[in-house]
Amino acid sequence: MTDLFPFNNPYLESDNDLQRQLLEAILRRGFLMRPDGSNLRFDTNTHPDDPEYLQSLLASIPTTSRDITTISILTENGDPLFDVPAEQATIDAACKSLADDVQTIRIRGFYWYDPENHNAPNNSLYTWDAFKTLEFGTMMPVAALDPGVALLVKVLAWHGVGTIDSCEGHGWRRSGDDKKDTPHISFLGEHHGQWGRFLLGEGLPNPALRPKHEFIDDRHMPRWKLVDKQTRLEPAEHKLALDVLFRMAICLMNPKHAKSMREAKAAFKHEIDLSHPDLLFTRMGCYLEEVEWDEI
Repeated sequence: MTDLFPFNNPYLESDNDLQRQLLEAILRRGFLMRPDGSNLRFDTNTHPDDPEYLQSLLASIPTTSRDITTISILTENGDPLFDVPAEQATIDAACKSLADDVQTIRIRGFYWYDPENHNAPNNSLYTWDAFKTLEFGTMMPVAALDPGVALLVKVLAWHGVGTIDSCEGHGWRRSGDDKKDTPHISFLGEHHGQWGRFLLGEGLPNPALRPKHEFIDDRHMPRWKLVDKQTRLEPAEHKLALDVLFRMAICLMNPKHAKSMREAKAAFKHEIDLSHPDLLFTRMGCYLEEVEWDEI
């Protein structure tokens, strides 16, 4: 497993190596999850279908011992859902099951899971007042999301961003090579696009995670792409691009930080506060200096 927490996010810290391994695998699949003592707990704004879906992925995990401690998976409310034995062989099997699901999900065709999940909540796609007071963005089930962008889509919702049609990038069957498209995140209209643009740039607590990117207008939908002027990626480059998206999500994954961002957004008086770069970066830059990770 990779070093999951290189950017000092205390909200996700764990001293238990097995718990840490399982947490990373679950997060990489796109589930909102955090440590809760020795257990793991579904986090704020989890889609109602996600707990059952995770349970189905881990239902057949074999165990090698009966008398062993477990890592309990808890619902968002803290109720026990199911247990995973805390032994290396079982954790390895659980991580493999989650990784295998990443490889096979497209065969099942879950993309347009439920049209109502793609609607802009509270009419925030169209009206400024509705957008700036929006507590969360679009709530989407993990099963409906591309694995490579699932966690970032979920975390952006914490920050009041609605997304639609986001994609990790796929290979072309007739291209004759194994290159893949560039990953992208698409936003629900101009307001969500401008806010997402900020969060994926100056809004990241760690400047090291601000990659080259561009915003384009595609079918009246602001779309953010990871790499400038490059549409096809070699497998190693594509894997690196998805890892950057995952680390961005980890960096932003803190409800208190998200709450501070939503409060700052709600303080804007007019649309120009969001869309004008000078006003945006001056105002938000001053606000962000007061939000330190060791205080979150």
